[in-house]
Amino acid sequence: VSDYGWYAENVYSEAGVLRIGSSKNAGLLETPILDVEGKVTVDFNAWLYNSKDNGVKLTATMYDASYLEIASVDIVPTATNKAYKLSAAVEYGCWIKFSTEGSTGNKRVNIDDVVISVAGSTSSEKVAEVVTGGTSYKFEGLEPGCRYAYRVKSVDTVGESAFSDYQVVEMLPT
Repeated sequence: VSDYGWYAENVYSEAGVLRIGSSKNAGLLETPILDVEGKVTVDFNAWLYNSKDNGVKLTATMYDASYLEIASVDIVPTATNKAYKLSAAVEYGCWIKFSTEGSTGNKRVNIDDVVISVAGSTSSEKVAEVVTGGTSYKFEGLEPGCRYAYRVKSVDTVGESAFSDYQVVEMLPT
């Protein structure tokens, strides 16, 4: 994963370790949307930046590609470096957010050794790649009760764009 698409507020690097939050403000670190499917597991270590940060809460949340929360864990770290885990079954991509908030003015948590892994695969099939000369397309023959994920990109004589985020549509049962 590159640094493209990451988002951060009040995130610092010190001696190769990320510190989320500052002495006055909560922190936020978000990955880009990861084009994965299957069981996604996020392993990471977390501990307090210093004793002034007692009571700060670190939340690790996983969202699907349509921005729905699919897993979350709240942690109240101590001064001891400890391993944590977050996992969920993912279809059509996901992204992960680490955020801090606390009851004191200090909201600093160290995180390190973040590993995102994917195991297995959920059922998925590429149904179609559609090329159209316009800005719309009508899909036909969709099955009732099935989920479909769509993403689009623009292609012209100058080049092509990156794919959009997935939009997931679930067909109503008959």
